[in-house]
Amino acid sequence: MEDNDFCALNMADRERIRGKVIETLKQAGYDEGSMKLDQSFAVATEGEGELVIPIEILVHLDNEPALLVKCVRGNMATRERPALALARLLKDRPIPFAAVTTEREAVVFDAITGKPVGRGYGAFPGPAEAEQRLRDAADVRVPPDQQEREKRILHTYYHLRCTTEMEPF
Repeated sequence: MEDNDFCALNMADRERIRGKVIETLKQAGYDEGSMKLDQSFAVATEGEGELVIPIEILVHLDNEPALLVKCVRGNMATRERPALALARLLKDRPIPFAAVTTEREAVVFDAITGKPVGRGYGAFPGPAEAEQRLRDAADVRVPPDQQEREKRILHTYYHLRCTTEMEPF
């Protein structure tokens, strides 16, 4: 199988996973209009331009991102830490929740503490809980030294090839 075949397979898997997540989020009470699909985040790299990281689903409440979802194939544990880094760097304050999902499993994290808040597709917070968390964390900021650590985490996952063009994180 050629690289392009793997890439096409990977994208088909991501679409299937994303569809399952969207349905789950709608059942949890989110409006599909609050879900932004195929977003990305760019991190400057030393001497190499930008590292562009795809974000499959970004749920907004009152025009603020409240939940970042990464849809991945394979081992979720290798994607949990970069998902948290993204949630902490995407805006001027952390997004309250970050989730990593496969077709069979999901894990949702409190992006501020980094602790898991639930496992499985039933673990996604509902809109009321996400709104409350947005209010509670309104004054939380990621300190500059931690921002640098989070950027290094994203760079490391990319440069150590924990991901490839076939399997972007």
